[in-house]
Amino acid sequence: MTTPQPVLYKTFTTGAERHTAECIAQELKKCIEEIGSNKVIGIVTDNAAAMIKARKIVAEELKIIEYGCISHCLNLLVGDIMKCNSLKDLEGHCKQIVKEISGSHIALATFNKIQLEKKGETTSLKLPVSTRWGSILNCLDSLISNKYPLKQLVITEEVADKLSANVKKNCLDDDIFWVKVEKLANILRPIVSYIHKLEADNINLSEVSEAFRKLETAINQEVSSLPILKKEEEAVLTCFTQRKSKILCGAHFAANILDPRYMGQADYLTTEEHAKGLLFFVVIFQILYSVHLVFF
Repeated sequence: MTTPQPVLYKTFTTGAERHTAECIAQELKKCIEEIGSNKVIGIVTDNAAAMIKARKIVAEELKIIEYGCISHCLNLLVGDIMKCNSLKDLEGHCKQIVKEISGSHIALATFNKIQLEKKGETTSLKLPVSTRWGSILNCLDSLISNKYPLKQLVITEEVADKLSANVKKNCLDDDIFWVKVEKLANILRPIVSYIHKLEADNINLSEVSEAFRKLETAINQEVSSLPILKKEEEAVLTCFTQRKSKILCGAHFAANILDPRYMGQADYLTTEEHAKGLLFFVVIFQILYSVHLVFF
């Protein structure tokens, strides 16, 4: 059996229309009616407040299931982590290194020359880009992979007046700066990995709850080593719990129960999640057969 491939059905501009939940819901319903409401069983959107409300309106009126984009949720989690003041400072230092080297043709040329001598190739230093999910990790990894060329660069006479004292200090600081960079990369790496994995075309809904289970373990293990305050550690863990509770729903748990790899066992779902998955089957039964079940 071949895996169904995604199809782009329609795009449209909103023009002067305000992006309210009601307007978005109307457009979504029009699109579903064009396809045929009997052919649509679910709807997924990003996690902006208006989009969440819009898909709930549509799901209620058309009696279909709805849930949020998991990859977008994890990208928001990365944003939650980077809101820690301690990490904002670290991100600023990393950006400063990239900008000063990339902004000076002499510093960049010297850096590339050192890279060729040390590594046999040149690789660019990367700035985080808000439209590319998890790109802060790309920035960190580009620095980590060039740690020793950077150290040599900042003590090279030709670029002595091209780089600030702060950049030189950080690049040479093994005890604080580089430790912080590597610790931050360690906690972001599994999150960004799952962003890419869960946005793939061949992912199964059953794998979502398992991904969050593994991420929870990884984050709990790494958060204490982050260069942040205790109250910030607690905030990171709270953010993860909140994102998880808002994004996971009965559809994910039901899919996990049906997947022969998991079968909703205790290793993969909590008792509460398993119960929500079973309840989802009842909801689907009611939707598909338009019946009302009464439990005694």
